[in-house]
Amino acid sequence: MFEHVLVVLHKAFENFDTKNIFGKTKSSGVNFSFEITKIGNRIRFFLISPSEYTNFLKNQVYAHFNDVEIYEVGDYFEQVPNDKLFVSQLKLKKFFLYPIKTFTELQELGSKESVDPYGSLTSALGQTGKYALNTFQVNFAPATDHIWKRRAFKQIQVLVSKYPRFLKNLMLSPNYIYLQILLFPFVAIMKLLSFFMKSGTPDIASPVQPED
Repeated sequence: MFEHVLVVLHKAFENFDTKNIFGKTKSSGVNFSFEITKIGNRIRFFLISPSEYTNFLKNQVYAHFNDVEIYEVGDYFEQVPNDKLFVSQLKLKKFFLYPIKTFTELQELGSKESVDPYGSLTSALGQTGKYALNTFQVNFAPATDHIWKRRAFKQIQVLVSKYPRFLKNLMLSPNYIYLQILLFPFVAIMKLLSFFMKSGTPDIASPVQPED
């Protein structure tokens, strides 16, 4: 359901994009954060927004979650000393075009119990002491259509191509860019040689047939 909120945010702020001096599109610079935090053995959910867009974000959440309760709070990290903080960063294993995890059914087969899509995450956050504060944060911002559609189109071209599977996996790998940089001099030399060989090949004129 929160996907609909993200779609609205994208549509609302995509027109805020500007262009730099080279004519390339820059993002609007409007950033939001979604946090799942364990405070005092309780799991809480936070949405961080620029102050000028707080009411807009609250209205969107209320529109899709009728029974939700929202309270405005301050920064709960202000009381935590810097020497007590430990921060790490998670990266996606696959391209952002793919979902992190897909739930085709939110109810287990043969059971009336619903599947909690956040269960594995909230369970990991709760496996610490009572006074430990654990947070999982996701930062997101509306991306320009020009950027994400172009990158997604390149990925789709590889997926639907007739290349062997191992070559597709290589081309979709995050390390493929390093291979391209490594092979660039050899590719450039081969293209130059091909160009000079074509330009140096004399044209062979076909014999003229005498007219009757």
